[in-house]
Amino acid sequence: MVKECDLVNLVEKYLNEKRLDCIDALYLWSRVVSPDRIARTLRIRYGSGGAYTIVISDLNAMKITSQSDKTEDTKEEVYKIIRDIVRRKCFPILEARLREDIKNISANARRVLLTLIRGGWLTSKDLHINIKHLWTGYRVLFEVEPSELEKENLINELIKIGLIEYVDDGYEYADVREFVQRMTDIDKIVKLPKIEISE
Repeated sequence: MVKECDLVNLVEKYLNEKRLDCIDALYLWSRVVSPDRIARTLRIRYGSGGAYTIVISDLNAMKITSQSDKTEDTKEEVYKIIRDIVRRKCFPILEARLREDIKNISANARRVLLTLIRGGWLTSKDLHINIKHLWTGYRVLFEVEPSELEKENLINELIKIGLIEYVDDGYEYADVREFVQRMTDIDKIVKLPKIEISE
């Protein structure tokens, strides 16, 4: 059976190898996100979904078959330990990366970001976004709505920089990354569009 230190060592191995894609894949696996969604997220963010295969192979080598498996020593469920380790050891690195990447997003992605901020989605304890509601808010703020292809591309842009964790298969729901909630200075990091109030 796996021990807690084995999971710590696995995350540290990924960190030492600078495999943020594996860390993302492991964390998403711990959240019971479907393999297809994990692979798509990794392809958008890193250009390849191969990290998921590496993570599953490493978990199998430790005889882990389910997120609810328990460790031999602490009797804690594997998913809880993985999430805790990633939060402590990796979130600061992922947040620092997001803080840099967010400065270079497109003008329309900045509009989406402002909509997320104004709608309270980045500070809500519920990380879930109803994308239909997001575009309604976007339309109210900017009096225009992107095409379906543009919407998908904008969501993918926010996945790529790490603001959005993943999106469901139909682009109907998305999850904001957990550490974004503490980034209360986003409006100071990136120049957001001004909203003109029509007469």
